Amino acid sequence: MERRIKTGLRMVPVVIFVLFFYVFLHESGHTIVALASGSKITEFDLFSTRPHMNYKGGNYTLFSTLWLHANGSLLPLFVSYIVAITYKKEIQNFFYRAFCFLFCTINTCSFLVWAVVPLLYMNGYMDAGEDAFKFTKIFFMYQDPRIISVFALLLTGLGALLIFWKEIPRHFFQHVRGLPKKENAT
Repeated sequence: MERRIKTGLRMVPVVIFVLFFYVFLHESGHTIVALASGSKITEFDLFSTRPHMNYKGGNYTLFSTLWLHANGSLLPLFVSYIVAITYKKEIQNFFYRAFCFLFCTINTCSFLVWAVVPLLYMNGYMDAGEDAFKFTKIFFMYQDPRIISVFALLLTGLGALLIFWKEIPRHFFQHVRGLPKKENAT
């Protein structure tokens, strides 16, 4: 029981860091597109109950508007791909393994929202504040929104493939349980 409490206490700063890093990347994703479109950033808030960025002006095309809504989710997802690709199993540090596991898993699983939202939108459900709905509403004017679902599932599958190929969950849970490392049979 003592090991579980110790692990739980060690996870608190990791979870806080992962959530803060995700929010930073999410808002940065929107900001990058806004700046590239010539907007002036008027607010970049990571610490309120609803983190957000605001901008003024800019020259937006159909593509940049779609990209503005999508990049809040895509930037953290692509960073999680980089974390997974560069993951080093030799590093035995708890924070490192917990961060890699949580960050990669959360970003990969959270992208499933983009697979579900177009289907909800097609059935009349709309959340005007959600990036995926804003994207779908614009995309639906030109293409079948199920394309978004398929693309989101492919990106989620790629993330899951990277996570399991690099054995990130296995190394994390071995570390948490204090299990011996699996020896290579040669």
